[in-house]
Amino acid sequence: MSPWKGRLAVTLVFLLGFISGAATAVLIVQRKEREVFGSRDIIARMTVYRLSKDLNLTPLQEKEVFDAVLESRRELLTLRKDLLPVFLGVLDRTTARISKVLDPKQKEKFDTILKERRRVLDGIVKESETRPSPAVP
Repeated sequence: MSPWKGRLAVTLVFLLGFISGAATAVLIVQRKEREVFGSRDIIARMTVYRLSKDLNLTPLQEKEVFDAVLESRRELLTLRKDLLPVFLGVLDRTTARISKVLDPKQKEKFDTILKERRRVLDGIVKESETRPSPAVP
């Protein structure tokens, strides 16, 4: 075998190792992200983690704090569902009031801005409608 074939073989082995290692790392990161951000209680876990770190909580205290934060989050989600129609009404009235004072060119730009922001807001509304009502223990 000529020397260039050996070098090529070694280079290919290193490249394949690099590619498979990178692919594995990406898959692991994606899986961890799904675990962390797919969890509905991630905010409660993060809050407890920070408090535990700052306050040196015992495991029993961590559990009590977690339960309190989780219950609070459930209550807030319920409130968000109840207040969402009121919030949207205020936004609609404000938008209409602002539109009245704009000239046609400004109104066109304002409508473009609103479409982009409405898309984000519609995502929040859809999430709120599809999420089951949380049961507060």
